[in-house]
Amino acid sequence: PLYSRIVPVGLLSLFVVAFMFTFLYLPHVVILSLFHEPFPRSAAATMILSESACIVSILAEAFLTEKQIVDVFDIVLLSRTKRVRGLNKRVEAMIRAARILDVDENGDRRLGTHIINPYVKFREAVRIGCYFVLELPLCLVPVVGTALFLCLQGYHLGPLCHYRYFQLLGWDKATKKAFVKRNRFRYFLFGLVHVMLQLIPVASIFFLFSTGTGAALWAVDYEKRNWKETTAGGRPGWSPEEEEDESEVS
Repeated sequence: PLYSRIVPVGLLSLFVVAFMFTFLYLPHVVILSLFHEPFPRSAAATMILSESACIVSILAEAFLTEKQIVDVFDIVLLSRTKRVRGLNKRVEAMIRAARILDVDENGDRRLGTHIINPYVKFREAVRIGCYFVLELPLCLVPVVGTALFLCLQGYHLGPLCHYRYFQLLGWDKATKKAFVKRNRFRYFLFGLVHVMLQLIPVASIFFLFSTGTGAALWAVDYEKRNWKETTAGGRPGWSPEEEEDESEVS
C-alpha cells in the first residue's frame, strides 16, 4: 500500500511546503516579531511546517492514503495474532464483521470490500480541524507557545490513532471515552510523536503509515495481554464492565 502512494503524496508535500514557505514564511516572522517572540524565525518555521503538515494530512488522508492505512492496520492485526490459538479466530471475526475477507486457493486471507465505512467521520474531522485553528494562535506566545501548541495537538490526535480499533471492537462512545481516559498519557505520548514526525517534509508520508502500524501493534499487544489473562482464568486487563464497577464503587 505504501509504494503506490510515495510519489503522489511526496509531490503533494513538496508543493505545499514550498508554497507555504514562499508566500507565508515572512508574514509569519513579522507577526511573531510584533508579539515579542524572541525566536521569530524558528517559531515561524515551526508554524509553517505544522500548517503544511495539517494541509497535507487532510488532503492525503481524504484522497490518497486513508484506504491504505486502514488496510495496513487490518493486515498487522491479522498477521500478528495468527499464531495465537483462539485469539486469531477472535480477531478474524472482528474484521469479518467490518469487511469481507477473501480466501484464495492456498488458504491465504485477502482483504476484501468494507461492510462498515472504516473512515473517520466528517464530524470528527471537523472537530480536530477546529482544535487546530483555535489552538494555532498559541504559537504567538513567546518561548513556550509553540511547544504548548504541539502538545495539545498530540493530546487531541492520540486517541484518533485507534479509531479503526474501536470500530472493530464495536464500542460505543462511552466505552471508548472510558478506555481513552484510562490510557490518556499513553495516547498523549503517541499523538505527540505523530505530530512531531509530521513536521518533517516529504518523509511525513512514511510516518503516516508507521503511525498506523504502531497503532495496530499497540492493539495487538492489548489483545494478547487480555487473551492471556482471560484464558488463564483471570479477568482481562480492562473491560467496560470493570469500568462500570469502579464507577459504582466510587
